[in-house]
This record gives sequence, structure tokens and C-alpha cells, in this order.
Amino acid sequence: LASLEISAAAGRATLRRKEVTVGMDLADLPERMRRWGWEGENSSKPLLLFGDDQDEVRKAHALLREEGFTSVSNAGTREAVAAALRRPRSRGDFAPGGRSTS
Repeated sequence: LASLEISAAAGRATLRRKEVTVGMDLADLPERMRRWGWEGENSSKPLLLFGDDQDEVRKAHALLREEGFTSVSNAGTREAVAAALRRPRSRGDFAPGGRSTS
């Protein structure tokens, strides 16, 4: 799973995947994501999108969809991502191996 954090306040975006973190100016986002997605053959891999400004996150989401990214999840804000990670799960939520039991 990769993540793309939009920081409108700083005018930057940060792409994270495994141990690699790549920062970029928002103005460079279309070209950099196009290169990472198509040339790096990553456009079908899951991408979690979030940031500090909902309008900028929505613009980035639209851009990614336009560029052919097929598995983008718009999580909204950093706080929403943190809250989802902290949320306790009931024992029946997932079976071993990460599969849903429902």
C-alpha cells in the first residue's frame, strides 16, 4: 500500500511506499504521479490519499483518476486516517490473512 499526503499549506505532496518517501511540489504532482504510475507500473496498486485541505485532496483524487489510477482511496484528512487506525475492531471483523468475515 502506498500513500499520498497533500499538504496544501506547504504546497507539497509526499508519496510513501514501503521505506521510500518522495516529496514534491504540488505543481509537479501531475507529472510525477504520471511517471510513477505508468512508467513505474504502479497505477493499479492501492493508493491511500489524504491531506490538510479537502479541496486540494479532491483535486488530487480527480487528477489521479484522470491519469488512470484504478485503486485510489480518498481518506480525507490525516486525522481521519489516524482515527481509523486507532478504531478498535471487533474479533469478527477479519479472519486470519486479512479477509473479511462478513
